[in-house]
Amino acid sequence: MADKTPLRLVLDGNSDPSGLAEFQTGDTLPLSVGGLGASLSLGSAGQILKVNSGGTALEFGDVPVVDIDSATDLTGSTLIASDQILLSDGGTEGRVTLSQIDTLFSSTTQTLTNKTLTSAVLNTGVSGTAILDEDNMASNSATQLATQQSIKAYVDTELGNLSSTLTISDDSSTSDTVTVGTDTLNFAGGTGLTSTVTDNTVTFAIDSTVVTESSTDTLTNKTIDAANNTLSNIGNSSLTNSSITINGSGVSLGGSVDISGGTSWQAVKTSGFTAVAGEGYFLNTTSAAITVTLPASPTQGDEVTIIDYAGTADINNITVGRNSEKIQGSAADLTVSVERAGFTLVYADSTQGWLLKDK
Repeated sequence: MADKTPLRLVLDGNSDPSGLAEFQTGDTLPLSVGGLGASLSLGSAGQILKVNSGGTALEFGDVPVVDIDSATDLTGSTLIASDQILLSDGGTEGRVTLSQIDTLFSSTTQTLTNKTLTSAVLNTGVSGTAILDEDNMASNSATQLATQQSIKAYVDTELGNLSSTLTISDDSSTSDTVTVGTDTLNFAGGTGLTSTVTDNTVTFAIDSTVVTESSTDTLTNKTIDAANNTLSNIGNSSLTNSSITINGSGVSLGGSVDISGGTSWQAVKTSGFTAVAGEGYFLNTTSAAITVTLPASPTQGDEVTIIDYAGTADINNITVGRNSEKIQGSAADLTVSVERAGFTLVYADSTQGWLLKDK
């Protein structure tokens, strides 16, 4: 049957009926008399008929979305198995209980990827490529797990390969064996040495009879190899022989004594010079007289020897300069004018000065 066009009552300017006419586009019936209150066209697929935003008419529109943010806050509530939520089952919306969802997830196999399990409980057994059952641990993997049986088998094998005995030896190569688990290995001390065991640690201690680098000890009837040892900090007075005898006089170790080694003769002199104590001089006055100046600041026992080398002192004299000291008790220089003269002057003191040793 074809669609029909309804009729409407036409009113004149005084709102009096004047005739009938078909409904035109834009004509509507108000809601109060059973109309829609608006011109209505068929909506799109999936839309529903609803009241417009002004509350004055009906219109087609999309299914409203539930606004979770504005819904009642139940985050603080305790959920129970009979609580319900809305779901769509193949396009059919409806209510289901939480117990139904629990049954769904607990009775199906799930693959978890990149998940962290806290205080997880694994019942029955586990399997998969990450679980290895290798008695020899050949894979040596850093990411795979071993089964209890493979761990036990590996440990049993390794323990079986261990020797049950321990061989010990001393400095003389004498050896003995200790059976692990049954024998007791003793650490014995000796003369001046004791051993103690505390907290699995063996400690050896020496007593006062043992000489160490830092100990102070009295050695009796001991021989020290001086060629391979260094003795230091030994006082001279601590030695049995603490002095030596020189020319009949005792000299303590560490003391001093003057030992004359004789006259030190010098090359022939032909001109003046200053003598040195302990030296002897040959003076050649063939060409000219020579002046010998005695040492300054002499000490008792200093000697100077002079010899006329060419026998010409009677022609060109030898003069011995006193150098502020006296000669033979006189504050005057000594003149030698005897041919082939030879003599030695020895210093005595500031009173007599230099004295002739031989006359």
